[in-house]
Amino acid sequence: MKNLIKGNYQKAGECFQKALQLAENTENRFNLGLFLLNRQRFEEAEEIFTGIAGDYPENEINGLLLFESFMLLEKWEAAIKQIRKLCQLNQTAKKYMILRTVAEDVVAREKYRKVKILKSEAQELLSARKTENALMKYQEAEQYSPADSEILNNIGSIFLKAKEYVRAYTYFEKALELDPDNQIVKRNLVTTKGRLRTTRKKL
Repeated sequence: MKNLIKGNYQKAGECFQKALQLAENTENRFNLGLFLLNRQRFEEAEEIFTGIAGDYPENEINGLLLFESFMLLEKWEAAIKQIRKLCQLNQTAKKYMILRTVAEDVVAREKYRKVKILKSEAQELLSARKTENALMKYQEAEQYSPADSEILNNIGSIFLKAKEYVRAYTYFEKALELDPDNQIVKRNLVTTKGRLRTTRKKL
């Protein structure tokens, strides 16, 4: 899982495949499915999450990832059916109600799918150290979803690494307004403030 988080996709894939060969349990199947979803191998991911859902129909995390697979594969009816199941399983989860609204809206679901793919492509480009291309992907995603704090934070992080502190600060500030409890964004904002002070002192 560490390799997946760090963007070491080849190593992550090898580890998940090996783990599944050693022990074909639910956890290893789930991890492989998550890896495949991140690698945009949506059909394979759907197959795994569908299998797990058959064994554990009330597992909400797997159910949510199955919904995600359906959305990315443009299997709209299956996605709507799946998110309705999750709404029934947990009637207090506001997130499920929001996702149900998205899935049932023709325009909103296309935007949702586009943003997910753009974010995934941007992450791969970052892992390959193609920062400028990654930034372009995130900025395109921002056009579709300007209130996505994750996108704003990631753009800010790219500007921070490029020492463009004013632009980074602007993005982190927007991200924090949308997600005030996000500790990662808070740390990034504090770091950027410090860099800005240092830069101004030198001037």
